[in-house]
Amino acid sequence: MSGTQICSGRGPAARIKTRYFCTLSETRIRRTIQSSELISKYALSEKSSFEADFAAATNTYQGAALNSTELSNQDAFNFAISPKVLGSIGARFSYLDVQQNPAQTAEELLVRALWQPGAKLTIDASVGVEFRQVSGGHGFNDGVFRLAGSYYPFDGTAITLTASRYTQSSADLFGQDETVTGVDAEIRQRLFQKFHLILTAGYSNNVYRQILTLATTREDNYLYVRPRIMFDVTRWARLQFSFQFQNNQSTSTFGFIDNMAMIQCDIVF
Repeated sequence: MSGTQICSGRGPAARIKTRYFCTLSETRIRRTIQSSELISKYALSEKSSFEADFAAATNTYQGAALNSTELSNQDAFNFAISPKVLGSIGARFSYLDVQQNPAQTAEELLVRALWQPGAKLTIDASVGVEFRQVSGGHGFNDGVFRLAGSYYPFDGTAITLTASRYTQSSADLFGQDETVTGVDAEIRQRLFQKFHLILTAGYSNNVYRQILTLATTREDNYLYVRPRIMFDVTRWARLQFSFQFQNNQSTSTFGFIDNMAMIQCDIVF
């Protein structure tokens, strides 16, 4: 659920955000991510608010991968339990269209709590259940969650830890979804206002299933470490240079150990 604060006073608020990402790597597969969000909030009182958020995300590949588009709507009722704790209950609805694959729809019921004990620490947790339907196939239900913690010990320094579980379509296997359960950690340090040194590492367990038969076909255990440097070119554009080591242990033939150099340009408007 989006949003971290209850609006002061009554009335509506809305924000439109559009992102464009383009990533190149030594694998010579170009991936373009385009995402847009309309984030709206209406303050019902000083302690409660209602959110209705809409989003669209497209993944386009130049290479042997499957393009996908997801449209979603997420609604939530927020209530300030205390000055430092915000509670929410809501639902998310999504439609997923994947190249050469059956269309999918999903509904999530979510409960969330946001705790801000001080200016340097924020803990955001949500948990729920997802009901997924597959056109011409078998639907399935699964649990979803997200736990995120952010700590700012010094000016310009940020430490984040995120754990999550979700389902997404496979970009390289026809007719398959993957349930991803993982954890990611990041340390970020700002230098000279416009430069950022970032170290990210993570692990995930990916379980693949045929969406037409629900047969489990593959399980991966994926580990990565990625140091990078980011430069804020302007207020709306940034450039990143990174190196990534990744190790994937798979029950199929998809296991690998790889080193990857990347250039990424982010444009936000």
